[in-house]
Amino acid sequence: MAFPVSDSQLLPFALNFDEALSGDPARFGLTADQAAAYRAVYTPYAAAATDLEVQRSQGLRSKQQTAARDTARDALLKVGRELYATVAANSDVSDQLKVRLGIRLRNGATPVPVPSAAPSAIVGAVRGREVTLRLFDPHTASKRGKAPGAVAAWVQTFVGDQTPADPAGWSFEGATTKYQSEVSFPASAPGGTRVWLRAAWVNGKQQAGPWSDPVSTYLQAAAPAAPANQVRPETEQTPPVRLAA
Repeated sequence: MAFPVSDSQLLPFALNFDEALSGDPARFGLTADQAAAYRAVYTPYAAAATDLEVQRSQGLRSKQQTAARDTARDALLKVGRELYATVAANSDVSDQLKVRLGIRLRNGATPVPVPSAAPSAIVGAVRGREVTLRLFDPHTASKRGKAPGAVAAWVQTFVGDQTPADPAGWSFEGATTKYQSEVSFPASAPGGTRVWLRAAWVNGKQQAGPWSDPVSTYLQAAAPAAPANQVRPETEQTPPVRLAA
């Protein structure tokens, strides 16, 4: 398998691919222009797929939004599969780097283990409907690193007083490679709403380990808008980062 097709698998896979290339594409045998070409098709797909997921979570159906997602996904798969095949066939690129990019190694190569332990999850600041989530491997001394073999973490959320009995009740928010990320909740969740978050480490093959114990917090009421002649503090001007976007 090269690039997955379903949004639930393609979003985290494509995000990991983009973040790996953005650091130093030359180590994968690719050029800066190729990395830029990939980002040019990844960014609109991630935005379209995320917007469509938000609409569906609100009970809305949009043929126009679905068509936009499909068009963006086709463009991403065309470029992504070409780059995937190029790196996979390059014998000068190490197996470790190929795994970092999410490339499945050929038979006989060292298998990539599925993460065996869950990350520790901590809720940080809450600003309106934006929640800071910190993830780390509790077995590392720094308390900031990923588990061995993990290249990212998948994040799921739930809105409600109690966690769902059915795992399908959780909403997939995307993947993150960072120790600290901002998770956005929909406008349909007002201040005072209880929300839950959990995460799982994922390896280069996009195979996830066990989910962390859920952590919860309460959303805050939106701050009143500043007068037109008043400049907001810089911290309020910085938009939150939505996972997988």
